[in-house]
Amino acid sequence: MSRADSDIGRPPDADRVSDGPRIVFVGHDASRTGAPVSLLRLLQWIRSDTSACPSLILLRGGPLETAYSQLCDTKVVKMPAMGEWVRKARMLAPPWDGDTTALRAVFAAQQARIRSLVRHADVVVVNTVAASTAVLALENVAVPVVLHVHEMGVGIGFHARQLAREARMDPERLLRRALDRADVIAVPSAATARDLGLWDEPAARRAEIVGGLISADELAPALGRSRQDARRLLGIDTDRPLVVGSGSIDWRKGPELFVQVAAMVNRVRDVKFLWVGPGQEERCQEMRADVRRCGLEDSVDIVPGAYPPFDYYRAADAFLLTSHEEPLGFVALEAAALGTPVVAFRSSGVSELMGTGSSMVVDHLDTPAMASAVLDVLTHGGVPPGDPYDLDRRVRSQMSPVNAQTLYRVIAQAKRRRG
Repeated sequence: MSRADSDIGRPPDADRVSDGPRIVFVGHDASRTGAPVSLLRLLQWIRSDTSACPSLILLRGGPLETAYSQLCDTKVVKMPAMGEWVRKARMLAPPWDGDTTALRAVFAAQQARIRSLVRHADVVVVNTVAASTAVLALENVAVPVVLHVHEMGVGIGFHARQLAREARMDPERLLRRALDRADVIAVPSAATARDLGLWDEPAARRAEIVGGLISADELAPALGRSRQDARRLLGIDTDRPLVVGSGSIDWRKGPELFVQVAAMVNRVRDVKFLWVGPGQEERCQEMRADVRRCGLEDSVDIVPGAYPPFDYYRAADAFLLTSHEEPLGFVALEAAALGTPVVAFRSSGVSELMGTGSSMVVDHLDTPAMASAVLDVLTHGGVPPGDPYDLDRRVRSQMSPVNAQTLYRVIAQAKRRRG
């Protein structure tokens, strides 16, 4: 961006007079994944429905960067100049300690830059544990801090260890300091709060649950098509039953479990399974190897580059959420909003909205039960009669205008917990 660092905290139309709070958001990146997309939808609502002045700091860039910059002043805190810091630190440090000193120098520079970028803020919102080093940068700054946790247990630990290496700090100490400094903690589900409690029970007890931000405008084109029209548009067989899963191809999303369920279902009935979502090439190769070894080359396909994926959700007879960890499951909510029944593990956040006792919610890693639930949906052409599944109704409460207003109120009312 061409604007000076001192201008962060001011919207693109910075000369506009506004009596709203100056909110600085900090995101770990601008990828097309749940937390960054959710932040984009929140910013869209804030700019259209409030007088607030939002701005954004990104620790890394990504494909959503342009969309962010169209809504508010966006600064990507890149570290190209830090190479000089590293070189000097290595020269001045003892030979056995050069790398440690260099990393500390880079971390200190990043912290100082974040502090300089938020000095005009009325409140700072750190969007994910992956960006929580920004919380540490504000330990001695008077501004209220809201930490929006979008990760569950393993994800929290992964990011804490990664950030701790950068900060040269013990992971648990880093995480506890960040959580303690956060004046307000928001989570998308009770499941997320429970997993946060594995790391810090007091932080989990004060976490405020605010659900998903699903965009009706984004879903509208796919919703306006019939299931058959969506399949024709995508070139998918209109007569063969279709099950769709979605997400980045990595451990958290359980692509191997998706293949496992596909194998079980196809022993009973000929069904097409499509995984829609990006992945590093080696992860895609791993998933394709599972497909090949199960003899499912004609039954399971990967669609790595589809965005937006909503027509695939609309085309499906069932949506399968196989995540090992899923704080809420935006993809499942979007599928449900498009009229597609969802089958998920009880450990996922979306299961809290699916109806107590529903056969569409199965125990964690119980893939035989998941395959049985999928077959029931295909047999009945939808949710089995009498099943207490309720996601199709309750997904309305997850639309952006509903939860964005709640989340904005949490942010705007944030106060310092301590001096």
